[in-house]
Amino acid sequence: MCLLPIFALLGFSLAIRLPTLWIPHIENDEVIYQTLAAKITWNLKNYTLRGSNLSFRGQPLLKLLPSYDKPLFHHPPLFIWLLALTQKIAGTWAEPIVPMAAGLLAILLVYLISRERFGRKAGLFAATIAAASPVLLLASTKIWMDSLLCALVCASYYALVRAARTPERRAAWALAGAALGLALITKVTALCFIPVPILFFLKRRFSFSRSLLFWGPAFVIAAPWFAFFHHTYGAFFPYWIKPSAAMMRIFPQMARVVHLPFYFYFTHLILIMPLYLLILPELRSRESLREDLPEIAWAACFLLAFTVIGMTGGGCQTRYVLPGLPPLALLGGKFLARKNEKILILAVLLAAYSLATGLANVYLIPHGIEVMPLFHLLP
Repeated sequence: MCLLPIFALLGFSLAIRLPTLWIPHIENDEVIYQTLAAKITWNLKNYTLRGSNLSFRGQPLLKLLPSYDKPLFHHPPLFIWLLALTQKIAGTWAEPIVPMAAGLLAILLVYLISRERFGRKAGLFAATIAAASPVLLLASTKIWMDSLLCALVCASYYALVRAARTPERRAAWALAGAALGLALITKVTALCFIPVPILFFLKRRFSFSRSLLFWGPAFVIAAPWFAFFHHTYGAFFPYWIKPSAAMMRIFPQMARVVHLPFYFYFTHLILIMPLYLLILPELRSRESLREDLPEIAWAACFLLAFTVIGMTGGGCQTRYVLPGLPPLALLGGKFLARKNEKILILAVLLAAYSLATGLANVYLIPHGIEVMPLFHLLP
């Protein structure tokens, strides 16, 4: 089996991300995560912004944003722990390596999932679509946790697919559950993925013991964080974290992500990644719908959940749905693997457009928080 194409794709993906090691990472969330990484300990002592000297235009940030002035930070700690470990090993300059490595891992996992599900040719196409994603490119060049969440969700699904092929291999079931547990202690929005393994088990009718092998590690890894969070706040989720009027006044870009139409994700993703239109032919037949149901459910869970969150004032940013985009690459790769040269040429042109969009957003708007279509960035 020749692995040269996938390694070449990963090498190219690394090359276009490397320059961000020398770009200042001063977007709001990046600064907050770097501050937390400098304070956190393994027992979560000081996992809070209290006592930090963060400021905005000369005023203490916690006075401007009281919802952040809490005894425990609202996101789970895995990403911050990895940043802290990177700081200790290599220094603060290396912190962008964490999301960068997660982005590359997500591309590799898309290839491996598609190869298992639809064949090697489909795997290469799916990985190329994932590599061209401007959302993944932006998220993996910022010190954000979204690319890590995306990689862990992909790892859980890949381990599930492998386990289904050889059900007697207990380690694969446990690894799938462990990856889900790690995703849950990266960002609670990993909960959007939970219907997918439930559907997977129902569709394949695996035994209770196999189900326990999956859900057990996920529970063991994730439960301590949710219990600790509940002990601190009396709630399992940070329901109070929404863009407030004060936040939108201080950070005008936040106001723009709150006042968006309910169809934002569906139209905006097509504008920046028209290759996703290639999944439509895969949804035409009942046979395809049955075969691709896990991937369809995976994408739908994230897109619909965050559409509802956006409609209720939580704001819309495409990085929020990043963990739900790999199945679109999987279905697009499956479609391209069966098509002729003309369709492939069109796909290459669309991929080049999306990649150019991502690069323009990363390097022309270094502190942006949303992927803008390429035609919006041209003078």
